[in-house]
Amino acid sequence: MLQRKVEVINAGVVAVNSHVLLPIVRDLARHQPDLFLIYAGNNEVVGPWGTGTVFTRGAPPLRLIRLFIAARRTRLGQLIARATAPRAPQQWGGMEMFLGRQVRADDPALDAVYRNFEANLREMIDVASASGARVLVSTVPTRLRDFAPFASSHRPGVDLAAWQAHFAQGNCAGYEKAVAIDPTYAELQYRLATCSNQREHLVQARDLDTLRFRADSHINRIIRDVAGPLLVDGEAAVGVPDAAVFYEHAHLTPRGNYLIASAFYRAIAGGEPPLQEVCERRLALTGFDRYRIAKEVLRRLSHPPFTGQSDHAAQVAALERERDEAAREPFEASEAAYEATDSADPWIRYNHAILLDTRDVFLARRGQPDAARSIPHYEEVLRKLPQFSEARYRLSQALRRAGRLEDALAQCRELHRRRPAYIAPGCPTP
Repeated sequence: MLQRKVEVINAGVVAVNSHVLLPIVRDLARHQPDLFLIYAGNNEVVGPWGTGTVFTRGAPPLRLIRLFIAARRTRLGQLIARATAPRAPQQWGGMEMFLGRQVRADDPALDAVYRNFEANLREMIDVASASGARVLVSTVPTRLRDFAPFASSHRPGVDLAAWQAHFAQGNCAGYEKAVAIDPTYAELQYRLATCSNQREHLVQARDLDTLRFRADSHINRIIRDVAGPLLVDGEAAVGVPDAAVFYEHAHLTPRGNYLIASAFYRAIAGGEPPLQEVCERRLALTGFDRYRIAKEVLRRLSHPPFTGQSDHAAQVAALERERDEAAREPFEASEAAYEATDSADPWIRYNHAILLDTRDVFLARRGQPDAARSIPHYEEVLRKLPQFSEARYRLSQALRRAGRLEDALAQCRELHRRRPAYIAPGCPTP
């Protein structure tokens, strides 16, 4: 399979759900693809038209949602939406935006979310299949082990004093007594899992989490039922997911990506995939990349709702160790890994450029001249991905440091022309 040239259209988008994905699938079907891979389900509650979202009015009937989406494609529809929609955030403020939108697992409003997801998934499969493509649909695993629930709530009418007395004992015997009073408290199920080492309690802790950023058991049952023979079981592929598979609640590590990709590979090619080390070498996954990722995840973990997790300190300590270990890889080793791969890949070129950029800035602070080696790499990336705002911004700053001020200014102007709202420190405001 690795000997064949394959064009991949990555249609994954941050923080969207099946309501947004269905129109994307319709657009993709017009390209007459050979294969659709569907991996979706984490954002059904917190994404647009979910019961736990901050962007829309809950989960209305599906026909109204689709009517609204269709209307938003017209200017009149956009004007009406602005006038009648609730006051939604104008920009992404991180997961802490959802702290006030907790949803219990027994909330009847979730029924509409599940119905809508099932209908959207069925239609996505129908549209993709009608294009002549083969379709594969994966279940959606999430982090279970060493990852406490974001939030918990008691069911109404609980004897809180008795429950708290048992919970405060901090041992399995006390937790079992607390479960007899109220088993719906997510943190209690997580504590039971840590002392009993039983997977069922980890699953319950995830399913009862009232900040519903993770696909729950009901979502995955829907995927299994709807996909049928098209199913790729991502949940089974990762076992009991821990920090080796997920950085936090839902974002896969290199190991996690390899396990999911391998499950798809077996379904597509019918054989065993290349070893993980081979894949990482082809993708030029370096210590520098691992360092940057760990640093970014640590930044995210410094904000709610992560800071409210009972095991937050342990998560941070583990990631700090991973970051520090990655930082020990010499610059020369990372650069050699980039240079040994296919330089035509714009994403590898981009990562290589950031490595060179970072080194130049570091050396400049020590009084050494800026070699400006990143500039041709950024320029090559932008020839292939002219809409890539971050690469254009980084190019402008590399040009500025190299003393090519007119060229830097030209890149700033082009950046603002293509994306007027982009925040670009160091670029003059147009």
